[in-house]
Amino acid sequence: MADIQRTRAAILALFADNVTGQISPQDLRDFLVTLMPTPEFTYADDFFNRPTVLGITTDKTTRGFHIYSQVLHSNDSASFGMPLAYKQESGCWIPADLSRSEANPARAIAADSYASGALNMKLLIKGIIYDSGLSKMSGFIGKPVYLLSAAVSGSGDFSMAACTSDPKGIIGYVMGSTNYDHPSVYKWHFDGTANWGVTGI
Repeated sequence: MADIQRTRAAILALFADNVTGQISPQDLRDFLVTLMPTPEFTYADDFFNRPTVLGITTDKTTRGFHIYSQVLHSNDSASFGMPLAYKQESGCWIPADLSRSEANPARAIAADSYASGALNMKLLIKGIIYDSGLSKMSGFIGKPVYLLSAAVSGSGDFSMAACTSDPKGIIGYVMGSTNYDHPSVYKWHFDGTANWGVTGI
């Protein structure tokens, strides 16, 4: 029988209380190919795959490294996909732009929509955002995603057109809709911890 990758719920059902030996060798093989989807290691320490565009099929979702129970500033609300910055004085999050001196370079993406002062935010620190409303990404696959300056937007928006020479304004890049060479209008890779600066010689 072929080894089958299964959902978390299916794996948990297979591994119910094993009082009379119901867990079969095939169940264990299915668990293994679910946990390790590639048959061999390609590179050193290559154990888990990062999220891919093919793995994100639900609109308004994020996949990757998240942090939880984060606090939004009482003066600000956040919509799904909004870039946020960490406010160093209060330890809460505010909409990100390049002019806010009170914000750390540490950035994140709102993984849902939140009212002002929310105490339960889920934020993406590094990973992929899927938002079918991002038609502005059409034709920009592989291009940088730039954080806007306050002169353009004070609400934590972004663009594919460079609006500043400041390399800290780059927060990610546009990805293909279904693979790395397919036109994209709604998926992009975000990294709020990377140093995206490019220097010449």
